[in-house]
Amino acid sequence: MTTYYLSSKSGSDTNSGISSEQAWSSFSKLTGKIKAGDTILLEKGSDFEQALTFNKVNGSSDKPITISSYGIGDDPILSADNGKGISATNSAYFIVENLTIKATGDNGIYGWNANNWIIRNVTFDDASSLTGTGTIYWKNSTNLLIENNTITDSHGDSIYLENVNNVIVRDNEMIGVYGKTADNLQIKGNNALVEGNIMIINADTDSTKGNFSYQGNALYAHDNYLEGGSFGMGISASNVVVEDNVIKGHTKYSWSSDLSLGDEYAGDNISNVAFRDNQLSDSSRNITIDGGYTPGKMTVTNLEISGNTMDAWTKAPLVVNNANPNGVFENNTTDKNGNIVYATNSNTNGLLNQNNSYVPDAPVPTKPAITPPLPKTITITASGSMFESKGAVLQLLVNGIKVGEQEITALKSKGDKQTISFEIPSFYAGDKFVVQYANDKFNVKTGEDRNLYVHSISMDGEAIKLKSADTTSKIFHQKDGSGMFFSSNASATFTSDDVPSSVLSKIVPPEPSWPKLEDILSSDDHNIYYGGANHSVGASNDQSTYGSSFKDITGGLDYLHQVVSDNFG
Repeated sequence: MTTYYLSSKSGSDTNSGISSEQAWSSFSKLTGKIKAGDTILLEKGSDFEQALTFNKVNGSSDKPITISSYGIGDDPILSADNGKGISATNSAYFIVENLTIKATGDNGIYGWNANNWIIRNVTFDDASSLTGTGTIYWKNSTNLLIENNTITDSHGDSIYLENVNNVIVRDNEMIGVYGKTADNLQIKGNNALVEGNIMIINADTDSTKGNFSYQGNALYAHDNYLEGGSFGMGISASNVVVEDNVIKGHTKYSWSSDLSLGDEYAGDNISNVAFRDNQLSDSSRNITIDGGYTPGKMTVTNLEISGNTMDAWTKAPLVVNNANPNGVFENNTTDKNGNIVYATNSNTNGLLNQNNSYVPDAPVPTKPAITPPLPKTITITASGSMFESKGAVLQLLVNGIKVGEQEITALKSKGDKQTISFEIPSFYAGDKFVVQYANDKFNVKTGEDRNLYVHSISMDGEAIKLKSADTTSKIFHQKDGSGMFFSSNASATFTSDDVPSSVLSKIVPPEPSWPKLEDILSSDDHNIYYGGANHSVGASNDQSTYGSSFKDITGGLDYLHQVVSDNFG
C-alpha cells in the first residue's frame, strides 16, 4: 500500500511522489499506479486546475482507495474548468474526503458503475454546468454513502443518483440550485436512507422543481430541513416512512406542496406509506396525493398520515387528485379553520379522517442552526537524547494527513519534558491517529542513537495511559513512571479500555438511534496506538493506527429495512 502526495505549490513531476517533501504536481503521474489500499493526498492550500480520473481502478472492503488532504491550511481545491472534478467508471471501494471542488466545467464528482464509495467532508461550490446533470452524479451503481458535505450554487441537481441502490445521504447542506429541471436531491433506485440534511432552494433560482425527489422502493427520510422551491419531497415509491422533518415555504405554484405522493409516472398502485410527525408550513399545500392526469388512476393502500403539524397552507392541508387513498388521516393539527381534505376526481371513502384538530397561532418552524464541530486538542509530553543539541522530530498524523510536527529540544538526561499540543477537527470512528518519529536535524534514521521518549498523551486535557511495549530493539522510548526503557518495535499502546469515558465519547460517538458511519465502517476495533519510534517515516515498525475496517454500505441500511418491517410487516 502506497501513499502518493501531490502539491500545486511545491510539487514537481520529477519527484518520487511518495513523501510530502517529494510531492508531484500533476494527477497524470498517478495513471496506472493506484492499487487497493493506496492513498492519494493533496496538499492543503493547493489549487489543482486538473481532473482526477479513474477507470477500472478498484480497492477492496478492507483496503479502500482514499483521496484526501495533508498539511495545514484550507482544503485543496480541484477546479477542472473543462470537465469533471473527479470521474470514476468501473471503479469500486473509494473514500473521498477533506477536499474542495469548485468551478468545474461539468459534474463535481461523477461515478458510473462505481460501487462502494464514500464521499464525506467535501465542499462543492459552483461545481457543475447548466448543460450537465449536477454536482454529484452517480449512475448504475450500488452502495453509496454521501455524508457531511456542503454543496452550494449547483447548476443542475446538487445530488443526482440514477439507478443507484443502497444509498445513505446524511448530514449534508445543499443550498441554491439553478437550471429549470434542478432538484437539490434526486434519487432513482431502491433502498435509500436520507437523514439530517439541510436543503434550501433560494428564491432567485430558475428551477421549476423541488428539494427532494425519490422514485424507487424503500425509503426512510427523517430529521431533514427543506425550504423553498416548487415542492419539498416528491415521492413515487412504496415502503416509505417520512417522519420528523421540517418542510416549509413551497409556494412557487398553486400545486406546490411540502410532501407529495405519486405522479403521472408512479404506476397504478402504491402501498405502505407513512407520513408522520412532520412540521409542514407556509406552502400552497401541505400534503398532496397525486395520480397524475388520469382520474382515479392511482390507488394507495396502507397509508398513514398522522401527527403532522400542517400550518399556513393556501389550498388545503391535504389535497387528493386523481387518486384513491386507503388508510388513516389522523391526529394532525392545523392553524387554519377550513377544509382539511380537498379532493378532485378521487375516491376518499377508504381514508379514515379522524381526530384532526384546529390550533390557531401554532409556531412556525425555523431553520436549525448549523453548529460547526468543535476542534479537539491532542497534547503530547516528550523528551529526547541529543548530540550537539540536535533533537528528534515528532509528527502527528490523522488519516495520513500530517497535522503538525515539532523538534524535541527537551533533554531527558536533565529531567526536562516538552509539551506539544496539536489541534485537530472533530473526527469519526474509523479515523487513524499516529504519533511518530520523523528524523533529527542530521537526518539520522534507523540504527542511530537519537532516542525519542513519549511520556504521556492526553485529549482535551484528560490523560490516557501508556499500556505496554516490547523490549527487543536497541532503539528506545520510555514507558513513563516505570524507570525502564522500551523499544518501539511494537510501539507503546493504549486501547479504548484505558481511555476515560469522557474522552472516549469524543473518539467513538455514542450509539445513535439510526446507523451512523460506525455501522458502515466496522467499529469492532477501536484501539489507539502511538510510540516514539526512532525510525524513518514509512518503516514497518514506525507507527500503529487507530482504525477499523471498511464494510459494505449495505450493512448501514439494515435500519431502513427494520423501519419498513416494523411499520408494514
